Amino acid sequence: MIKAGDYIRTKQGEIAKITNIIGHDEDKDYLTDLGWTVLESEIKKYAKNYFDLLEIGDFVNEKPVYEDPENPGEWMVNIDPEEDEIERILTHEGKCYEIDEKWI
Repeated sequence: MIKAGDYIRTKQGEIAKITNIIGHDEDKDYLTDLGWTVLESEIKKYAKNYFDLLEIGDFVNEKPVYEDPENPGEWMVNIDPEEDEIERILTHEGKCYEIDEKWI
């Protein structure tokens, strides 16, 4: 269940943080920190951390997200989210996001 404070990735590749949920049951709209709303049917996946929304083909700080050769279907990127400052994500759908302190 998606909650306020979770991050979402839409089917169009947009990434945002949920700030509020409007509606009940199947008729929910999700308000994002970017000022737009999204229907639940438009959400591809969600997570507590935006780093968990990455997919093969995305770029993080200009470094590619690629398939883990030892675990097909899983992804890797040469960035340690615990140590490296993540500044931007470019999704394989062509959406670019600048990461600022409000996302952390």
